[in-house]
Parts: sequence; C-alpha cells; structure tokens
Amino acid sequence: MGFLDLNGDHGRQFGSFGVGLSDIRTVVSVTNCGSVAGPSLIDVHGFEVERANKYAEILCRHFGIAAHLKIDISESIMPHAGLGSGTQLALALGFAIARLFDLQPNTREIAKLLDRGKRSSIGISTFDHGGFHMDCGSRNDGEPPLPFFSVPFPQNWRFLLITDNHFEGLNGKEEAHAFKQLEPISAACAASLCRLAIMKLIPGLLEQDISTAGSAITEIQACVGDYFAPFQGGRFTSPAVTDVLEFCARENAAGYGQSSWGPTGFVLCDSEQNALNLKEALQQQLPTNDCIMQVVAAANTSAKVSAE
Repeated sequence: MGFLDLNGDHGRQFGSFGVGLSDIRTVVSVTNCGSVAGPSLIDVHGFEVERANKYAEILCRHFGIAAHLKIDISESIMPHAGLGSGTQLALALGFAIARLFDLQPNTREIAKLLDRGKRSSIGISTFDHGGFHMDCGSRNDGEPPLPFFSVPFPQNWRFLLITDNHFEGLNGKEEAHAFKQLEPISAACAASLCRLAIMKLIPGLLEQDISTAGSAITEIQACVGDYFAPFQGGRFTSPAVTDVLEFCARENAAGYGQSSWGPTGFVLCDSEQNALNLKEALQQQLPTNDCIMQVVAAANTSAKVSAE
C-alpha cells in the first residue's frame, strides 16, 4: 500500500505497510521422487516455471539437498502486477521443500536467501500471519525490515482490485535503477507520511473507521505516487487504472491507490455488496475500459502448509 519514509536520514528507509489478500494466491506442491548423486534434479510444472526452478536450485544448495524434486505450481499470483508474486512463490517453495525434508524453515532466512524483502517485509509478515502490517524500514544491510505493527483487517471491508494486463510494474534491474535515480523525498514529506500512518491510518483500523483509514491511505498514496511518477508515467502506472480511480474519487470512495509499482489499483469498500455495486457502476460508466476487476477480502490467516 505504500512507503512512509523515502528520505532515510534517520538510518532506515522505506517503512512499508500493506495487507494480505484472500482468493489471490500461490499454490505449490513438492514431491520427493528419490535421492540423486550430485545436484538436485528439479522438474517444474505449471506457472512461473523459470523463476521456480531458480528458487528451488538455490534452496536445495542451501539446505544440502540432493534429490529428484517434482514441483507443481497449480495457482500463481500474476507476476509484476504489484501483488507480491515473487515473494509468495519464494516463501511457498522454501517452506514446502524444507518441510518435505524435516527441516525447520525460517521465513526471514528464506526471503533473504532468495533476495526477497529487501525494501519491504509486508509479504513476509502476511505469509506468516495474514492481516495488516507495518515494518520499520530497511537499514540497507540485506536483512528484511523488522515488523513493528500488525492488526487483523476488518472482516467486512473489501477491496475492488483493478488490473491492466497491458502494463507491468517496474521490477528487477529497472526497479533498482529507479531507486538509484530518485532523490530522497523531503524530510517534511516523510514526517507527514509517518504522522498520517500513526495518527490516522492505525487508529482508523483499530476503530474500524473506514473513512479515517481510507482517507489516510489515499493521502499517502498521492504523495508516494507523485514521488515515483517520473518512473511510472504518472501517479499511477496504468492510464486505464487511473481513469477508474479518478471515477471512484468523484464517487467519494473511502480510499484508493496502487499496489506497489502497479499496474494493479485498489479501492477500499465497507462491504462486499458495495464493492460489487461499485464494480457494476464502473462497467456501466467506463464501458470501453478493459481492466480486470475483482472483489477480494483481506486474508487474516497465515499461509497453509500441509503434508499428504
């Protein structure tokens, strides 16, 4: 959902916040087909084959595993859409492989090993616990930021997700280049973002006051989006998503913004029915907009790991 300190003059940078979502998930199955001599033999099927194979090779080397692994990825989060696909795939594979060989996986260890969570630990925290989380920022030492606040997300609230498949959010080398090129945000702006989070967003969540929490999210999103605008083409990455969010702003939506680098946008609604009503209104008012829209709830539980 955003960053709180893009200045970093207190020794930590970023400070992110976000929430886990239901119905958008990665499902991984790993089978041990027997020992092998030398490096593990990895057979990947389904989604994200290339990235999964790379992660699995790193994990097997790290854990000292020499086996023939069959990996089936039956569901996957859309890559480079701003929804944390890489982190969830990495953690799912890490836990599956570790549990298969009776090891004790550590989420932060797996994330660091697979180069995830350098700027934000929200994907790690939501994997472990679900719900809404904030972290206290990165020290740029390679360690995922430490979490400092978490709360279950209000059960009745819903997100309307809006995704434009014609765009991808910045990732990889392009993302790293953007962070190197951007000047630090002003200390005054960073202070304002932190104040919005502590004095408005968190109380709104604790009191389940969607107007207060939503307006805080919108204000933070506006500031952060404008900061990243030179590298994503505007406050939001996709012009089509921008059209949807501007319509929702005119309709006095409780809160809205972009997830990570996008292109996925989100609108916060106070109930599933009102989210569905908003989706229908958008389809009627913006009939030529070909964005994919989906109503989802927050996930307030951890990732599920089971053995068959």
